[in-house]
Amino acid sequence: MSRQLLLLAAVTRGASAACLRQPPMLAARPPLIHSFRMSTTPADKAPPEARSAPAALPPPRFGELLKFTVLAMPIYVAPTLLSLIDTAAVGQVSSVQLAALGPACGICDAISTMMVFISVGTTNAVSTAVGGGDRAAAKRAASVSVTTSFAIGCVVALLLSLSIGPLIANLVAPAAVASTVARTGGDTAAVAVTTQLWAACETYVRIRALSFPFSLALMSAQASCLGAKDSLNPTLATLTASLVNVAGDAALVLGPLAMGIAGAAWATVGCQVAAALVLLRTLRRKGMLELRQLPSADELRRFFAFGAFIVVLFVKQLVYNQAILLASILGTAAGAAHQCLFSIFRLCCTL
Repeated sequence: MSRQLLLLAAVTRGASAACLRQPPMLAARPPLIHSFRMSTTPADKAPPEARSAPAALPPPRFGELLKFTVLAMPIYVAPTLLSLIDTAAVGQVSSVQLAALGPACGICDAISTMMVFISVGTTNAVSTAVGGGDRAAAKRAASVSVTTSFAIGCVVALLLSLSIGPLIANLVAPAAVASTVARTGGDTAAVAVTTQLWAACETYVRIRALSFPFSLALMSAQASCLGAKDSLNPTLATLTASLVNVAGDAALVLGPLAMGIAGAAWATVGCQVAAALVLLRTLRRKGMLELRQLPSADELRRFFAFGAFIVVLFVKQLVYNQAILLASILGTAAGAAHQCLFSIFRLCCTL
């Protein structure tokens, strides 16, 4: 997480000073959404439109960068802590559902991680525009990112909802049942527990899929705020999501409703929706969001310029999910223990 925050601070600082020192080899390479070029023509001989261009913001001081970094830290720590809270809550209800939470969270978290190009590209575009003093370009970059991210989330939610059932029924569950039969000698109770485990996994993923339009829009809104050197409002939105998730787990998992793993999924959906609405409202109030105009083809091309990064993240998540799948196939105890340890491992990696 430290490297992520330092990179984010460096991008923001570099964008603020972009019009003061732009390397020659990068001058012809436009940012993601908006590009600008510094003119070497003296101010008194420049054309009227160049003379009226907005002035660049001065580079931030060290104290400002430190404050920005400290306030941004909860944004990266919160998702891992929320996973630990979900793990603790579901573990109080059922060890089978706790084991099911491993592959279920692995699938959903892998998709979210592969969409991190949205955050990287949006931060780059907005910070470049803000650093050049062009608020209109920053607003357009944020608007394109939020609109496109929400659309991507809708597609992901639809595809995941349609594919998770056949994937588990035709591929994962038969392998898990075969492993259970081989380990237990065909014990009927053990086979029934394995079937229940993967049914719970499917339930969680189907519910959690509903959150992707809002979670990706939230990722875009957070990146837009960070690109505009605002780390306070994303942190407040993250705290809002945390409170909603804790309250949802208490009411839906441990409370009188006792929905188990389905309650944990609905709590996650609720916290993502609440945080997205809070932060989108903040962007709109700050004049950084306009959703009336759809993105153009050129804007979409620039938005997906960082999309190739998905390949690297896919390989990384594939390795992690192989371990989760293997632990789940080995039985309820192995799957539940792996989910607890893996949640702690993710927290340590984030820190």
